[in-house]
Amino acid sequence: MLLGEVCTRACRFCAVPTGNPGGIVDREEPVRLAEAIAELRLSSVVLTSVDRDDLTDGGASIFAAAIRETKRRLPPVKIEALIPDFSGNDSVLQTLIASNPDVIGHNIETVRRLSLGLRDPRAGYDQSLHVLERVREISPQTITKSSIMLGLGEEREEVLQTMRDLRSVGVRALTLGQYLPPSHAAAPLVATFIQMNSRNSRTKRGSLGSASSCPARWCAAPTTPHRRFPHAQADHRSSSGRSRPRPGAR
Repeated sequence: MLLGEVCTRACRFCAVPTGNPGGIVDREEPVRLAEAIAELRLSSVVLTSVDRDDLTDGGASIFAAAIRETKRRLPPVKIEALIPDFSGNDSVLQTLIASNPDVIGHNIETVRRLSLGLRDPRAGYDQSLHVLERVREISPQTITKSSIMLGLGEEREEVLQTMRDLRSVGVRALTLGQYLPPSHAAAPLVATFIQMNSRNSRTKRGSLGSASSCPARWCAAPTTPHRRFPHAQADHRSSSGRSRPRPGAR
């Protein structure tokens, strides 16, 4: 996680401290990060950050420097940049994209109905879609990725509509994560994740497209079950990519 431990936003599902970092930035962070990744000889890595609305570029220049330095030291490494929305600023997005990450992720977090009550007022459902769409338009070769947390009170059809919305802006990879409240003060858990049964899954896959009609392969041809939502996976990560502690865990 880049750019410190204090986030300028206050989403109700997140445990990261909220505050004003006062524009303080560690300019050596990209080098130290790249050194660690190269020393570990990682084949892939996810870089994420807190929101930094106190910075003119939202921290995109530090993000981009970390990507460039990592690729310079370890050229084979695959890098996913899990980014904030940068307030939808197009020139800032271009700064990040120019560093050439292999995947750019930005999480829509939840369904439209719940977004306003759960996310910081400076974030938004439509702004997240806009960011993902602009990444695709600026750099069509870059894989775009998003994530939806489950268990916050969303309805099944709302999740499917969110998936359709993501697909409509060209998102090529999707994760569905079980929400686990990080504290008693966080948004409460409404339900645990219940997987769709195979019959309903087949029906809904057809409504979202197929491998033959969708180059992103959101849905699979019947003869290749392993390609079903090829980039999709269920995880227990937060919107920022950080692992969520289970309730009561230290």
